[in-house]
Amino acid sequence: MDAFDDVVTALAGSVVHGLTHARVLRAIARHTAAGVRRDLAQELQVSPGAVSKAVLLAKEQGLVEEREPVALRPGRPLVPLSLSPARYAMIGVAIIAGAERPSHLLGTLIGLDGTPFDGFKHPRKYDLKDDDDLSGTLLLNQLDEFIRSLIADFEGLSMAWPDSDRRPRLLGCGLNLSGHVDHDNGIVRSTGWGESTDEWANRDFGPELQKRLGVTVTCDNDVSSLAVRLNLRPREENEDPGDNYALLSVLDYGVGGALVFHDRTRRGYDSMAGEAGHIPVGHVIQAQPDDDNEQPWTPDDVPHCHCEDPEEGSARGHVQAFAAPDSIIARAKAMQLVEGAGPDLLAQLSARPRADRAVSRIFYQGGVALGRSIVSAINWINPGQIVLYLPPALAEKNHYLAGNSYQLGLTTEIAQSAFSVDYSDRLITKSVPEGEMKERLAAAAAYLVLGNLLEKIAEHPRGR
Repeated sequence: MDAFDDVVTALAGSVVHGLTHARVLRAIARHTAAGVRRDLAQELQVSPGAVSKAVLLAKEQGLVEEREPVALRPGRPLVPLSLSPARYAMIGVAIIAGAERPSHLLGTLIGLDGTPFDGFKHPRKYDLKDDDDLSGTLLLNQLDEFIRSLIADFEGLSMAWPDSDRRPRLLGCGLNLSGHVDHDNGIVRSTGWGESTDEWANRDFGPELQKRLGVTVTCDNDVSSLAVRLNLRPREENEDPGDNYALLSVLDYGVGGALVFHDRTRRGYDSMAGEAGHIPVGHVIQAQPDDDNEQPWTPDDVPHCHCEDPEEGSARGHVQAFAAPDSIIARAKAMQLVEGAGPDLLAQLSARPRADRAVSRIFYQGGVALGRSIVSAINWINPGQIVLYLPPALAEKNHYLAGNSYQLGLTTEIAQSAFSVDYSDRLITKSVPEGEMKERLAAAAAYLVLGNLLEKIAEHPRGR
């Protein structure tokens, strides 16, 4: 039995309700400095005795540790709690996209408290073999090799631990990627890269890797995993969106979404919730040309994403065909507004003067498309807040630059179409550079392990 199963079995066999265990651990993860027993009981609305029992067993399992007591007033000092940084480690691997297919893997090794595991230099990069046909088997073999190297690093670090009786254990491995991922069963239904990865469809990556590696493997969509990380570590973002929110992330290759309600990521039927990038918006945007010289589009003109086949007349202009950086660059190239290649093309376009109407229009339409996706979330579920991750070029604040038109289109569409009045104070926009986002994806993959652990613990009502 691996460490993951050991922990679930131990907590499921306690006298404390499994849901209480999970809620206490989640609250400690979210509020390290303030995680004292008294505050936890008040926040969770459970008895102090139940919290104390849950904390005691979590300490015995090495999940929780006490910090230095804090004397805030006369009497017994408060003892803050935190998840252990060293008793368990979690591996996270993100499959990072290139222009038309995955380009590399990014891996990390962290403790339960989210800090890098002792002595590990992260993140670690693994370049995928340059094969036009990146089959599921080929990818699995490379994932196997890379994760084994991370496990070997962990074992080397743990063997050097001074106290052999409290030697760290590997809790599991998390894996995320763009596309439709069946989180419950670890199956990749489809990917965000089109024909180059068609062979991955319905491949059970999670179970196959788990069988090969002998550790618990948790798989999920990339943006859903970002939501798991934000939900468990809001202080890393210097922002706590509460326990009911929507997360949207604009990545180079697409737009993704995730929903969090009552402190849990809600994935919907067959893990298909949060498809923020696949809402048809072409009919909305083409109906409003903003230039006297622009003609209404024919069906052949509508920008389409990888999941649409314009030859079969199915192109309806999904959100990410307008709003994703790669789509913006592709549209600009098609209009001969920019040439060349490289990671700076979007920034170059964004830095054009706003008077360049052709470029500004592309950014504006991208913002309108993303705004329509956000409006769908507002009008249907009205989350407490919406957290939006954008590349810096799409979060441009200078009103004299073309890139700012993206923000203008976004806010205009929300103001005109959202049912809730003045949603601006509930929209949290964060500018995240490309390199930082890739590191977040790797860390978010590791947090899938902790999120899965809490879900499994919560499923057990009472062991004895």
